[in-house]
Amino acid sequence: MPSSADRRGATAGVVCADGQNSGGGIEGVAPAAAARSPRRAPPTERTGSVAKAQVWHEVLGIIGIVLGSVGVLMALWQLVWPGIAALIGGPFAAAMRMPEGSTLPTHNMIYGVVKLAIEAALIVLCAMLVRRHRASVWGLRIWAIAEIIVLPYKLCVTAWSMEAGFEQQAAGPRAGGPAPEIIEQLSLVMGVGFSALWTLALPIFLLWWFGRRTIIASAARWPGAARPGATRPGAPREGA
Repeated sequence: MPSSADRRGATAGVVCADGQNSGGGIEGVAPAAAARSPRRAPPTERTGSVAKAQVWHEVLGIIGIVLGSVGVLMALWQLVWPGIAALIGGPFAAAMRMPEGSTLPTHNMIYGVVKLAIEAALIVLCAMLVRRHRASVWGLRIWAIAEIIVLPYKLCVTAWSMEAGFEQQAAGPRAGGPAPEIIEQLSLVMGVGFSALWTLALPIFLLWWFGRRTIIASAARWPGAARPGATRPGAPREGA
């Protein structure tokens, strides 16, 4: 009968044989664990994709700043041009002269002030958007609604100004008589229609863009004040 020492030797031989078959005991565990672990993408690829996904706020903010700056210049020109024309005199003053009792110049001034305030607000909000401030998201949505609300008044002033220009052109000293009515109506429709489309383009885009769930979730992680009545993700609620 084999002794206990022989049995222990046989058991050790089996263990050693198993260890060689499985990769050599502890040394064979590391390659197997490495094979089971998933491969990770290089950090540069992940950071590059994240940077590309988060660049929208800079592009949209810069476009808004440019459009707002152009709008501010146009509003200032609308406010100061009547005074400049009066100082220059001649045909410029005659072109700005309205019939006695006309309220068109007053409405032009009112709309110029309103437009100046709206465009200045657009510049400020878009600058906040470039810096990824959360208040810019709901602020631009409010701005878009305000721009749409002011649009009917703008179209009325635009149509009124175009009709006054047609009357002055027909009554001018070099006028060859009134233009055909169809041409005046076509010019009026085209002018008012283009003004409406140009004004509605940015507000509608902003309302659609900031209504997307992915954009809302992305902007919720930005610093700054949230929309009035909203709570920051992860922040404790009152009474909880």
